[in-house]
Amino acid sequence: MSIDPQTTRDRGEELRSETRASLWRMAGPWWVLLLTGIAWLIISVIVLRFTTTSAATVGVLLGVVFLAAMANEFFIAYVRLGWRWAHMLMGIIFLAAAIWAFVNPVGTFWALASAIGLLLVLQGGFVLITSIESRIINSVWWLGVIAFRWWQALQILAGGKIAKRGGCTAEVGRLGLMRWS
Repeated sequence: MSIDPQTTRDRGEELRSETRASLWRMAGPWWVLLLTGIAWLIISVIVLRFTTTSAATVGVLLGVVFLAAMANEFFIAYVRLGWRWAHMLMGIIFLAAAIWAFVNPVGTFWALASAIGLLLVLQGGFVLITSIESRIINSVWWLGVIAFRWWQALQILAGGKIAKRGGCTAEVGRLGLMRWS
């Protein structure tokens, strides 16, 4: 029994075209993401000049994001029956966060900066540990150590701003990870 190469080729083309059509349907209106990205670029260039007003602007924008997350959680709680209580609870938490972000936008900005500093500390530590542990099978493990230094430099920049505000999470984390290097 022989296989006709033309039939195999036609079936492959059919699968590829079905896959493309499915991806197109899943992507939806791609232009919405494009317009959103352009809007964020305009906001970042015009408004955010790292002054007190830009810190407040970031706080207010985070409040808007919290409101959108609240609406999303309440919608999911309305649509899905399972875990409805958890979605309602998350919606209430997002509402409280949005209110706090609108009441104290500069404080929201500094809380976000503190959280980002902590995430940079954790990510740098994970990169360092993973690169050292994989040096037996990875001939370029030293790139992870260089990446750790990059994460550490980013965290020091974020930590310096936080230290001026009075936060100590990033400073303590940075000093703790400096011992590993």
